[in-house]
Amino acid sequence: MSLVSCLCPTYGRPAMLRRAVRCFLAQTHAPRELVVVYQAHDAATRDYLRTLTDPSIRAVEIAPSPHLGPDGLRNHCVEAARGDYVAVWDDDDWSAPTRIQEQVAALRGGGRPGCCLYRVTLFDGIARSAYVSAARAWEQTLVIERGKMPAYANERGGDAALVRGLLQGAMVVALDRPALYVYVYHAANYFNREHWQANLLAHAQPLASAESARVAALLGPEGS
Repeated sequence: MSLVSCLCPTYGRPAMLRRAVRCFLAQTHAPRELVVVYQAHDAATRDYLRTLTDPSIRAVEIAPSPHLGPDGLRNHCVEAARGDYVAVWDDDDWSAPTRIQEQVAALRGGGRPGCCLYRVTLFDGIARSAYVSAARAWEQTLVIERGKMPAYANERGGDAALVRGLLQGAMVVALDRPALYVYVYHAANYFNREHWQANLLAHAQPLASAESARVAALLGPEGS
């Protein structure tokens, strides 16, 4: 089996990072590693990472930089990765235990180096409601051969631009399994609530209240 490096840039939200770590440890694919990149002035993240003993989790501390956005941190993750594949592993979202396994199988079966989920589950942590997203290649679900992974532009929306480039080059297969990923709105996201409501929720399919409750339970106390 091929080593998959899960790329987890983070800053100052150890409670959410704790859920991301749980999701990583629950994955059915092996071997795997979680590469957590954080800046040296982020004491809360450092203190939490020091409590972890699993050797598959690697903490990478870098010097603070006011110009280093999420995509710049992702580039540091890629540089530190040791795997044959890299998987985007955002610190504030949820992944099902079979996510890596299913995406690696999909890209191999499709004969392409990468895979994105075609739909995801959206969870509004303010209204406590869940949705199935509109169809697109969701950049936060990317799994790709490390050697085919381009660098992120360190700018707003750089992750979406990277995936658009991969799609234009026919590098990505789409897997339609929205249950594999929950994209969470928690009021401290990179994009604000107005963006979520206008560009994500307005085009999504609301789920029944019982299903919203099930998704909230999956997310645990860090769900909002």
